[in-house]
Amino acid sequence: MKPDITKIIKITKEAGEKIMDLWGRSKIEEKGSSQNLVTEADTMAEEFLSGKLLEIVPSAKVLGEEHSSSE
Repeated sequence: MKPDITKIIKITKEAGEKIMDLWGRSKIEEKGSSQNLVTEADTMAEEFLSGKLLEIVPSAKVLGEEHSSSE
């Protein structure tokens, strides 16, 4: 069964809105070195998109820059 592309488009737009809500006020942290940074928006977007994608496609494997699914 193919995933519903309409739902995927909807969650990507929602993620964009959430990122824009944090624009200019997202906390920046070092991730191992001063050359490797991560923002609150990075982490939030990845967690949001991963969770929503797994709701639509439970068997999906998600690989992200900050985290990845291990199953």
